[in-house]
Amino acid sequence: MKKVLVYFIIGLFFINCRGQNKEFNDYISNFHEIRFPSLIDRRYSINNTIEILQNIPSNGSIDTSCCHADIILRNRQVSIPIFNNLKHKDTLNFIIDDTLKEEYFSGVLFKIKGKYAYIKGQYMSYGYTYKGWIMKKYIATNLILLDSIPLYKTPKLKAIKTYIIDPKWYPVEILKCRDGCLYIKYHDLRQKIKGWLSPKYQCANPYTTCC
Repeated sequence: MKKVLVYFIIGLFFINCRGQNKEFNDYISNFHEIRFPSLIDRRYSINNTIEILQNIPSNGSIDTSCCHADIILRNRQVSIPIFNNLKHKDTLNFIIDDTLKEEYFSGVLFKIKGKYAYIKGQYMSYGYTYKGWIMKKYIATNLILLDSIPLYKTPKLKAIKTYIIDPKWYPVEILKCRDGCLYIKYHDLRQKIKGWLSPKYQCANPYTTCC
C-alpha cells in the first residue's frame, strides 16, 4: 500500500510539472540523446529521470531550448577548473587538453550564463564524465573544412548573413548558443566575422576535420 501511495504522489508531481512548465515539458521530450563527436555515442532514455535531474545545475534549471551543441576546448596545456555552483565557485575538478599525452576533452554545451558555460563531457581515451560550469572563453568548436561556410543572421537559419571563405581548422570562439546552433567569432588574416553557425558545419572533434 505504501509503494502505491509513493508512486501516486510521484505521478501527480510529474503531471503537475508537465502541465505548468513548458520548459520542463520540452526538456523531457528532447533529452533523449547526449551527442559526443564520432568516438562516443551515449544514448539516454527519456524516462531516465535520475539522469535528467543530474544534469540540472545546482544554482538553477537548464534552459534546454538554449543549447545542446558539441564542443571542444579552445586552449591546449591549460588547466581549466570546473565549478559546481557559480555563486560559491566551488571547484569540482580540472580538465586540460594535454598534447603530450594526446588526451583531448570533448562534450556537450547545455547553457551559457554570462561568462560561464554549463557542460558535460569526457576525454576520448577514458570514460569518466565531467560536468559543471567552466568559463566560456575556454569552449570552442572547429569548422568543417569546405571552400566556404555560411553564417546566419539568427539561429533559425533562414537568412544567410555572410560566408567564411576558405576557413582554417582551429578552435573557433563561441559567444552564444541556441538549439544546437552556435554564435561564433571567426577571424584569420583576411576576415573577421560573427554569425550563427549551423550544427552541420560544426566539427567538435580534435582528431579530424569531419569532412
